[in-house]
Amino acid sequence: MKVFFLLVLMIIPGVNAIDVSVEIEEKIDGHLAWLNISSFSPQKFSLTWENLGSFHCISRSRVSFFDESRRVYTAWSPEVIMKTGNAVTWDIYSYLDPGDYNYSVSVYHCNEKYDFGPYPLIVRDIIPIENILDIVNSQSDENGVEISVSSSRNLENVIVIPSDYPGTWIFESGRIGSIRAGEVKTVRLGYEPINWEDEVIDIVATTEDGSYAARRPVILRKREASFDSLIFIAVMVVAVLIYLYFKKTSFLIWKK
Repeated sequence: MKVFFLLVLMIIPGVNAIDVSVEIEEKIDGHLAWLNISSFSPQKFSLTWENLGSFHCISRSRVSFFDESRRVYTAWSPEVIMKTGNAVTWDIYSYLDPGDYNYSVSVYHCNEKYDFGPYPLIVRDIIPIENILDIVNSQSDENGVEISVSSSRNLENVIVIPSDYPGTWIFESGRIGSIRAGEVKTVRLGYEPINWEDEVIDIVATTEDGSYAARRPVILRKREASFDSLIFIAVMVVAVLIYLYFKKTSFLIWKK
């Protein structure tokens, strides 16, 4: 019995000394969990994407529309940072002419790209009521454009869509939501141009059900420095020069 007890004591330290390592597989992975489509103008694509991988990812989605084999429009979602196990739902909008199309969905997830489709799409015609919504102002820079919209009625679910822009750009739509009669609201549409050049594009402000819409051409150009900004820079330069002058004068007096 004593011999058995001693053997047990000899074995236990050896068991405690065993290193147990658990390896977690590192991977980039995602899943398209849900996709819902409205075929009337404006088209609304709601899709839910899940991050199933072991990394946090920067993700965005794209819907491309084709007339036979020619790409006619691309709609983009904004970028989001997705933590492991999280999900995001994007609402992506387009404003296509009535007709038959094919569309495909792409999700950029970390450094991977996931493609779905193509799928058929028949865009049905809705004749909107005009002269209710209006695009009253725009201000652009290298990264986006601010679109100001007014309405002569109380409206809900107002969105703003770039309907025509260079095919190499990433250009997002924006949501204003509710707007009261006589009110002006502004939304920023982000974009990423490949090579910057001044562009004239069409912007559409519309309700989600397509009942009200307005279309206006907008000039996109780099925002020049304002007069107030130039004055501020000039004042700062003068202040620095005065500081350096008095600092040098004080040093010479101290040296004497």
